[in-house]
Amino acid sequence: FSYRVSPEWQITDNAMLYFTYSTGYKPAGIAFVGNKYNPYRAETVKAFELGIKSEWFDRRLRVNLGIFRSDFTDFQTTILTTIPDGAGGVIQTTAIGNAGGLRSQGVEGEIAIAPVRGVSLTGNFTYTDGHFTDYVYNKTTDYTGTRLTNSPDWAASVAADFSHEFASGFSARAHIDYARRNDYWTVVGQPEYSRVPSYGLANVRVTFTLPDRNVEFGAYARNLFDTYFSTGWQNYGAVGLLHYTSPGARRTAGGFVNFRF
Repeated sequence: FSYRVSPEWQITDNAMLYFTYSTGYKPAGIAFVGNKYNPYRAETVKAFELGIKSEWFDRRLRVNLGIFRSDFTDFQTTILTTIPDGAGGVIQTTAIGNAGGLRSQGVEGEIAIAPVRGVSLTGNFTYTDGHFTDYVYNKTTDYTGTRLTNSPDWAASVAADFSHEFASGFSARAHIDYARRNDYWTVVGQPEYSRVPSYGLANVRVTFTLPDRNVEFGAYARNLFDTYFSTGWQNYGAVGLLHYTSPGARRTAGGFVNFRF
C-alpha cells in the first residue's frame, strides 16, 4: 500500500508553495551469483519535498526551488560479492542486494529566461547528500555513513535555444547545452579505485525548416569536446581492474533530414 499527499498554496497569481509526502515500494527478487540463488528483500521509501514555483515579468522569468529528502529501508543496491573464478581462486563481482538504510537529501533549483522573442535560456542545479544510514555487508564490513554510488553531490546544466523565421518562411533553430557533474564512485565504500572524476558534456544542434514545413534538415554534435569519462569499475584482484565506459564518452557528430507527408 503506497500513498501520496500533495497540498499546494497559491501565494499570488504567479507563485505557488507546495509540499509532497509519499511512500513507495519495490518488490523483492532473486539474484543469481556464483551459481547460487541469492534472494534480496523488498525496498520501501518515505519521501518529502517542499518548494516554490514562480513566474515573473509577464512570464519571461521562471524560478523554481525545492528541498527534498528520501529515507529508504532495505535499499536495493549493487553489492560487491566474492565468487569462485573456476580455477581455484576467487574474483569479485557485483549483484543486487540490500543495504539496511539509505538517506538521500538535498536542494534543487531551476531558472528559465526568455529575454527576447526567439531566445530561451535555462539552467538548473542539484545538490544531493546520499549516504547509507545502515549498511553492514556480510556481518564483517560496515559501510554505514559512506556515500551512495553513482551519485555526485553536485550536478548542474545550462542550455540556450535560438529560433528565427525569415520573411520567406524559411526558419532556423539552434540549441546548445552543457551539463557538469561532480566526482562520484561506482563501488560501495571503494573510492580509492572506483572514483570517477568530475566532468562536463556539451551538445549542439542546428535545424533548418523549409517554408512548406514538410522538410527539415540540420546537423548535431553530442559530447562536442570529446570528453572521456568512466561509468564503472570492477576489481579482479591480481588480474587488475575492469574499466567500463559508454559510447557517450566519445564525440558523435552527424546530420539529419526529416520529411513529413
